[in-house]
Amino acid sequence: MGFPTFISRIIWIYIIFFCLWLILRIIFFDSLWWLALINTAALYLFVPLIIFIPFSLLRRQWRLFVGLCFPLGVFLVFWGSLFLPKFTPHIHDNNHTIKVMTFNVLFNNEDYNTITKMVTKNSPDIIGFQEIFPTKSPKFKKLFASKYPYQVFYPFKDYYTHNVALLSRFPISNVTILPVKELERGLLVTLDLNNQKQIQVIVTHLIPSYPLDQFLKLSKKWYSRRLEQVSYLQKIIINRKLPIILMCDCNFTDTSETYSQMHKVMKDSFNRAGWGFGHSFKGSLFPIGRIDYIWYTKELQAVNAYVAEDAGSDHLPVIAQLNLPY
Repeated sequence: MGFPTFISRIIWIYIIFFCLWLILRIIFFDSLWWLALINTAALYLFVPLIIFIPFSLLRRQWRLFVGLCFPLGVFLVFWGSLFLPKFTPHIHDNNHTIKVMTFNVLFNNEDYNTITKMVTKNSPDIIGFQEIFPTKSPKFKKLFASKYPYQVFYPFKDYYTHNVALLSRFPISNVTILPVKELERGLLVTLDLNNQKQIQVIVTHLIPSYPLDQFLKLSKKWYSRRLEQVSYLQKIIINRKLPIILMCDCNFTDTSETYSQMHKVMKDSFNRAGWGFGHSFKGSLFPIGRIDYIWYTKELQAVNAYVAEDAGSDHLPVIAQLNLPY
C-alpha cells in the first residue's frame, strides 16, 4: 500500500468519525461529559480539512473530495457568517449608542498601566470585570474613578475568592447581588441613561473548568453546573422589564449546549456584528477559544463587536457597540 493510498484511507476514517460525532451531538448534545468536551473543542475537528481537501484535489480523488464537502459544509454552517461582511444598522439621531467591554483581568494580573491604557484606548461606557481579588478592588476603584464614577464590586471578603465588578459612566439606580446558590458571583445593575431611559446589566463569571489536574474527574460536574447557571440567567431574561446586557466569562464555546440555551433568549454581539473567530481565551502561542461574551436582549441592536488588545491576562477584552432605539 503506497503512501497516497494510506492517506486516502485516513481521510475516509476521518469522514466516518466526523459523521459519528455529528450524529451523537444531535442525539445527546452535552449530556455525555466526554461528548461535551468534544463539542467544546469542535472547531479543531475541522483543522484536518486544511490538508485533506488540497490532497484530494491534487490527487483528483473526486469521491474523497465530495466526502470532505460534508464537514466543510458543517464548518460553514457553524462559522461561515462570521467571515461575511457585516451591515451596520442605521442609527437614528434619537437612538442611544452604548459601548460595552467585558474583561477577565486574571486574578494575579498587576499590570495596571497596561490595563489602564487598554481601557483608555477603547473608551467603553460600561465595563464588566471578572477575577478581581477583594484586596485589589480599591486599586481598580482608584484607577478608574475619574472616568467611571459609578462603580459596584461584588461583596466577597474572602481573600481567595475573586470578584466581578461593573464600572459605568451612567448613574446606577439599583444593584442586586445575585444569589451564590445560583451564580457563584453575579451582579444585576440598573443604569439610568439619558432621556429617562434605563437598562439593566448583568456581570458574571460562570463556573470554570478548574482545577485542571482533576479535569476528567470533574468535567461532568462542570458542564451540569454551567447549564444550571444558564437556566437561572434565562429566567431573569424572560421575566425582564428592561433591556438587558449580559457580560461574562461564560467558560463555554459557541459549539456547546450552554451557548445554544443562552442563544434562545439573548443575542451574541460578536456573532451578530464581529468578524472572524473572535477567540478571547489565550493559549501559549495564540488565542484558542471564544468564551467571553457580550449578550443582549432583542430591544437592542449590535452595531460593532471586536476583541481588543492584550492587557496582561489569559483572556482578551471583548467590546461591543450596542444601539438602543427610543
